[in-house]
Amino acid sequence: MEKNEIINNNLKLIINNEVENKNVVEKKEETIKEIERFEEGKKEEENYIIATYTINKEDLNKEIQILNHNKDNSNKEEIEKNCEIFIENNKIDFTYKHKFNKIGEYNITFNFNKIMTNISFLFFNCKNLKFVDFSNFNSEYNVSLRALFRNCENLQTINFINFNTKNVSDMSFLFWNCQKIEKLNLSSFNTNNVMSMNTMFSDCFSLKELDLSNFNTKKVQNFCCMFAHCNELTNLNIKNFQIKYNTDLTDIFYGLNPKCLIICDEEKILKYQEK
Repeated sequence: MEKNEIINNNLKLIINNEVENKNVVEKKEETIKEIERFEEGKKEEENYIIATYTINKEDLNKEIQILNHNKDNSNKEEIEKNCEIFIENNKIDFTYKHKFNKIGEYNITFNFNKIMTNISFLFFNCKNLKFVDFSNFNSEYNVSLRALFRNCENLQTINFINFNTKNVSDMSFLFWNCQKIEKLNLSSFNTNNVMSMNTMFSDCFSLKELDLSNFNTKKVQNFCCMFAHCNELTNLNIKNFQIKYNTDLTDIFYGLNPKCLIICDEEKILKYQEK
């Protein structure tokens, strides 16, 4: 073999190796990107609610309600079929009630394998519920929040970050009788399609301030008893509330703290304020 031929063959080998190395690098980079897309997809698919329940001495070895099983819950079948329950990261069989054998606080994860369209009454009557985190829950297609936390007497804190309410039409009884809630951040709420806010905050005895200046109420037909018995409320911002001609405003401020400062530009609402 001549010298020039040897040189040419070596050059081809070097070039081929460089091409192969380049292909390997590109393939590796593409694989990394694929993994990143996969992991990102997994994150997007994550759909769960974390809730904290407080168990006291008197609750031990009793069946404590962790989800609503009331007959009013029209979406029971969908929830039972698509919800996995983890108590302190340990998966249990689906249940509405659970027996706890130790005093303390328990974190329960409700993992949904499909996007829910109706979570009304979900935590109704869960009297041991203390905290709820919706930050990883996909609520984009949910249409109702009716009585979601009704009678959650010991509920104190709710994280509504990333909570999407753009398709919700019913917010009635949402926080009714949540006696221990002092603060609510509802700045993420989109109320453009809501038709009922009936008894929404009624009997929230500990609520101190409430800013609903972001609420669009153009479609709301029922405000009945919305703030009834909020006797600790000192500041209420409903500046942008708008009222239709036939809107029900019955007892909207019944039992409200008479010293509460109401920020509102709608005269039809203000005339209902108790003097």
